[in-house]
Amino acid sequence: MDINTTLYLGFRMQANENFMNADSDESFASFSYTFEFDDKELIYKYERYSVDTLKREELIIDNVTIFICEFDDKNFNFGNLNFINAETANTQRYVQSLESDEMEGAIEMQLPFLRWLIHNVAFDNDSILLKLDNYVQKMIMIITGNNKRMIPMMNERFY
Repeated sequence: MDINTTLYLGFRMQANENFMNADSDESFASFSYTFEFDDKELIYKYERYSVDTLKREELIIDNVTIFICEFDDKNFNFGNLNFINAETANTQRYVQSLESDEMEGAIEMQLPFLRWLIHNVAFDNDSILLKLDNYVQKMIMIITGNNKRMIPMMNERFY
């Protein structure tokens, strides 16, 4: 469920000490998610040092790398945003937001670019990113037999 808390601000269930496999010698955890929407493949990958520190982020759609963010090196490649009709995105504003003091004390020091992109570009209703957004939001929902949607809370008992 890490993708849900990466794309949406919310309570993280895991603490830093539970973030990595205890047997791992790596300094970061890698996540990769593959989705298919209307015969288009979307791959979202990222790496984290901890629950609040991103190392790298990448989005690939139909074998085209849309963007890569290397947070350590401050190296950002937004070269294929036109592939998803997001070439008007103010990527300089995104990069500036990473360096600003307004992020001090925030839940996520490196704001994931995909989160920023989804919430700062007016996509067409049939955009693959809006389909991803809709799908990931519903990943934590439980739909009961009477089609009632529930989002379990940490203090609720679920049987």
